[in-house]
Amino acid sequence: MGTSKLKGDGVEFANLATRPTNPPSGLVFFNTGTSKLEIWDGNSWANVSDGASFLYRQIITTGFVIGGYQSTSPWTNINTMVHSTDVMTNNGNILPYAASYTSGACSLVNGYLWSADNTWPGTSAQTAAFNMNTMTGFSGSSYNMRNGRNDSATIFKEHQYAYIIGGGAANVDVFNLSTETMMGDLSITAQAGDSTKQAMHHIPVNFLDLFGRPPTRHRKLHFQIAQPSLQSVI
Repeated sequence: MGTSKLKGDGVEFANLATRPTNPPSGLVFFNTGTSKLEIWDGNSWANVSDGASFLYRQIITTGFVIGGYQSTSPWTNINTMVHSTDVMTNNGNILPYAASYTSGACSLVNGYLWSADNTWPGTSAQTAAFNMNTMTGFSGSSYNMRNGRNDSATIFKEHQYAYIIGGGAANVDVFNLSTETMMGDLSITAQAGDSTKQAMHHIPVNFLDLFGRPPTRHRKLHFQIAQPSLQSVI
C-alpha cells in the first residue's frame, strides 16, 4: 500500500499515486495525483471531501410515520421513531392535510406526503409537508404533483430526487429534493398501475420496480440517476 502515510486524528491513510485494484468496500487512501482522500464504496471511487456514497457518510437516527386512517377517516398526525431506543412518539396532528393509501419522501429538512386531500382514499395532486426539526406543517403549489393519484409508490435517490408512480396516473412525477420543487413528470404509456394496491422496489444502481396485485402487471423502469429522464420501459 506504500510507505508514506497521511495522519489525521491518529488514523493513517496510505499515500498512493494510483488507485488500488480489487479494494474492499470502505477502503480510504490519499491520492497524491489529485491531493484528495478517496473512498471505495463497493461500486466506484469517490472523493471523501465531495461526499462518499450514502452507506459510508450517513447514519439514520430517526424515522417518521405519517398519515394513515381508521374507519375511513384519514389522519394528519406524525409519529417519530428514535432508532437508538426503538421508542415511537406521537407528535400530534401536524400535517395541513390528511392522507392515506399514499407515499412520500424527505429532503434533509422537510418531509413530504403526496395525495393529501382530507379524504379516504381520495384522488389528489396535493402535497402535505412538514419540517422534521420543528414539527410544523405547511403546503404550497410548488410541492404538488402534476398528476392526481389515489395511491402511489415512491423511490428516492437520497436527498436528490423522488420518483412518484402509480395511483391511476400513467406518468412518473419527479420531485427535486434539493430545490424542494416538483420538476414535472416523465411520460410513460400505460403505466398507471393498480389504483389502490401497489409498491415500489429500488434495484441498485438505477432500476426501480412497480409491483401490483393481479391482474396488475409487474413493471420495471430504467432511469438515469444523475438526470431524471426515462431510459426504457420493460
